[in-house]
Amino acid sequence: DTVQGGLANNTSLFLVVTTDSGAQSTPFPVNVGLLDYKTVVLQLSPDHNWDFDGDYTDRGITGPQRDFTSGVVGTFTFPTTPICEGNGVALHFDSVTDRREIADSPNMNITISSQERTLSMWVRLGGVQQSLGAIFKEGGGVQNLAFLVGMGNVLLAQLADVAATRDNVQAVSDFKLTPNRDYHIAMRYSHTDNPAEFRVIGDGGLQAV
Repeated sequence: DTVQGGLANNTSLFLVVTTDSGAQSTPFPVNVGLLDYKTVVLQLSPDHNWDFDGDYTDRGITGPQRDFTSGVVGTFTFPTTPICEGNGVALHFDSVTDRREIADSPNMNITISSQERTLSMWVRLGGVQQSLGAIFKEGGGVQNLAFLVGMGNVLLAQLADVAATRDNVQAVSDFKLTPNRDYHIAMRYSHTDNPAEFRVIGDGGLQAV
C-alpha cells in the first residue's frame, strides 16, 4: 500500500506481479508521482510552446514554428535558477525596455476571432512594479491579448478582439505577486462556453475579479 504524500520526489516503487502467493515473477519499476510541467504541457499539444531552456526555440506541436528571435531589444541571460519544473535554466529580462518577438503566427493573431484560447506561463518578478508594464502582449492598441503587472504587483489580464465578437474585458488578480517568488499564471476565454467567460488563474486558483 502507498499513502499519498508518503513518497519523496523521484522515488521508484517496485510492483511485483506473481503467479501465486509465493514465487516472485518478473519485477519491473513503476514511477509514482506527478508528471513534470513540461511533459504535461506537451501532452496537451499546444500550438506554441517556449520553455526558454537555454534557447528561444518554439517547441509547440500544432502551430507553425515561431522562435523568439525577432525584434530583439536588450541583452538576455539564462540564469541557472529555473522557475519551471523540468527546465535547467530560465530567461532573464534585466531592463524594462528589453523585449523579444516572434514572426506573425495565425495561431496567435488576435484578429482571427478565435473561439477560444488559453495562454499560460511561469514568471518571477525581481521587484515591485507600480506603473503598468507588459509581461506579454499580442496585437496592438485596439485588438490585443495581454498580461500586465503594476499597482504594486497586481496581475492584470486583458482581451480586446475584433468588433464582430465584441470582446473588451479586463480582469485582475486577487493578490499581489511577491518579488522573487515563482508563479504560474494563465488566462482563458471561450465563446463556446455557456455563458461565455474570461478566466484568469493565478498560482493555481481562479481569480474572482
